[in-house]
Amino acid sequence: MNKIDTNQNLSNFTLISSLLRNFSRHFNCPFLDFSIKFKNIEMAQIDNDCLCLPISSDPYGLSTSAVTVYLQNLLKLKMIDEQSFRLGLNFNLGLLHEIYEKDIDDSSSGVLNVMKMDQFPHAFIPLCDLILPEINAPYNNYRVVVSPDLKFDVCRPYFESKGLPKNVCESDDFPIIFLNSYVKDPVFYTTFLIDCYLSCYFKDEDKSLREMKGLLSDLDFIDILNSFYGNIWEESDLSKFFFMMGMVFELPYSISDVFNSHSSGQEKTAQWGPVDTSSRGRQSVDSSFWHSGLIEKMLGPVRGYDFTVKEVWQPIVDDLLAMIEEKRKESGLERAPVEFMLRVKDGDVNCEKPRLLQDMLSEMRVW
Repeated sequence: MNKIDTNQNLSNFTLISSLLRNFSRHFNCPFLDFSIKFKNIEMAQIDNDCLCLPISSDPYGLSTSAVTVYLQNLLKLKMIDEQSFRLGLNFNLGLLHEIYEKDIDDSSSGVLNVMKMDQFPHAFIPLCDLILPEINAPYNNYRVVVSPDLKFDVCRPYFESKGLPKNVCESDDFPIIFLNSYVKDPVFYTTFLIDCYLSCYFKDEDKSLREMKGLLSDLDFIDILNSFYGNIWEESDLSKFFFMMGMVFELPYSISDVFNSHSSGQEKTAQWGPVDTSSRGRQSVDSSFWHSGLIEKMLGPVRGYDFTVKEVWQPIVDDLLAMIEEKRKESGLERAPVEFMLRVKDGDVNCEKPRLLQDMLSEMRVW
């Protein structure tokens, strides 16, 4: 991926197409699926049915340029009015500013890093524990390449090595997932990772969309997601995540609105514990505690052994064993019985003439 993908349509780029489809649904206007071309130009422009973007721009600049020119075109064609244009532009540019964290200057964004799917717990745990069992699919630990070369999307699946750099094509481990290194907040990239994982499994992005749409139509499923992510993120981040989920998977409703309409008068729409989202009703006790044990169990193989405990206790154990051996020799015993070791540990042993319980019992035995 030494150069940006060319000869594709706007719908092939999940982030921008999701933003613009969401705008189209909200303002009741058509989605125009322009073809995308990257050229050596200074400013983005629409030429016939082609959206031309500057090839030298950074990811944030490309995304904002595409959204601005697209909405300007809708206004020019009188598909939206001036107020809708301003509202849509301000909202989308503000969201892109937050996704790309333009307030934070991070030099590590330009570094390529090859990882695995299980190194992204915000997507890995819900996939293994909830999503994949629901669709009866196995877990595959796909490679995830965190790369600055993915300039016009958050996350994309690749099924072959054509056009990819050599350092990520050393094996035939395809498909692989590319994650934009400029997007660092899991609140925003988790939804795209889940979408790309399912696209890799089904080898069909449309089927991935349909499967997740079906799952997200189940209120119990959404409730479990709310319980899990509510343990990780604050309410504001939780709302952003569910907005991204609804936008990417093209839901006709807002997930936060679903919580709001079923919250039985509660003020918060995304709470730490599950709200009553079913006709059967639920207990008020939070049902997400079992996730904590599950997380610990799943992270165990990744963490490996905790040698800090051994480092603390080993000197204590060594001193005790040395003391037991010394007392055993003083007492003239061939071996150290359990009772003897316990007495040494408690500091209560007569080394000159030990009287062990087994000796006393043998003296009292009646033959």
